[in-house]
Amino acid sequence: MEHRYGNRAERSYFVLIFHEGEAVAIGKTKNIGKYGAFVRSEYAARLRQPLEIQFIPKGQIFSRRYRVKATVVRQSIDGFGVEIRNNA
Repeated sequence: MEHRYGNRAERSYFVLIFHEGEAVAIGKTKNIGKYGAFVRSEYAARLRQPLEIQFIPKGQIFSRRYRVKATVVRQSIDGFGVEIRNNA
């Protein structure tokens, strides 16, 4: 079993995945918590790769989107797990 810093809730949000400031893929969260998330995507993220994940709330396509810095900590066939870094 993998180590997590906090609990995660099953939540499904569409996300844009950015690498070095460029949008590289789209995805959808499977679960999310204060310190991490699992993103289902066809993007082949590498372990320890720095990314930015931009969340798009359901039904609010044109509203404010929230972007966080993250590091890939897990890979799987259907996506990858990220640890959300402190944005302060």
